[in-house]
Amino acid sequence: TWEREMSRIERFLAKPIKKTIGGEELDFFPLTVSDLPLIMKLQNNNEEIKAKAMGDLIQMYLIKLFPEATQEQRNNFDIHFLDEFAKAISEVNGLEPNAIKPTTTG
Repeated sequence: TWEREMSRIERFLAKPIKKTIGGEELDFFPLTVSDLPLIMKLQNNNEEIKAKAMGDLIQMYLIKLFPEATQEQRNNFDIHFLDEFAKAISEVNGLEPNAIKPTTTG
């Protein structure tokens, strides 16, 4: 039946994973199929495209984690927490530790 088929997919749906950022426990949801275009942009060799994708990814997570926050508050997210935040996103999604950090040259 349809109900049984729906229950089979339940185990494959993204579920939150608790991570601690700045001493606060937060529910990080793994990326899903709908996020594939963003994931592909993170792997782009063009640094400008990659940087925009990283910003979009961080904003997406800030919206999910803090839905009550204003855009201005999310834009003022303290960069001191960025390493912890990026690490949590990478761990939750099984990405390489530096997958969402900007690369530095020089």
